[in-house]
Amino acid sequence: MSDIAVLPDHGQGTAFSYRIDYRPAFALATLMLAPDQSIKTESGAMVSMSTNMELQSKMEGGLWGAVKRSVGGRSAFVSTYTARGGTGELTLAPGTPGDIVP
Repeated sequence: MSDIAVLPDHGQGTAFSYRIDYRPAFALATLMLAPDQSIKTESGAMVSMSTNMELQSKMEGGLWGAVKRSVGGRSAFVSTYTARGGTGELTLAPGTPGDIVP
């Protein structure tokens, strides 16, 4: 039996809802953010976004934080998406084919 938790195909967070499609090999997570809500993702995870989504990318934690993330196999940059002027839609995918786990 595996200890890996799998998210349900759809659900609700505090300020967003999500849907996961194309499981298990080529999973895509579609997030619906409430107006003026933000979410942080690893740089390069975005597949598509609605026109009212604002994107900001930066190296969080300074150089040392970026080095630690890079050594761990993650991107040195973190992207923040914010829904402006209404509900925003953001589609994310993992860096390699596979399922989405918490």
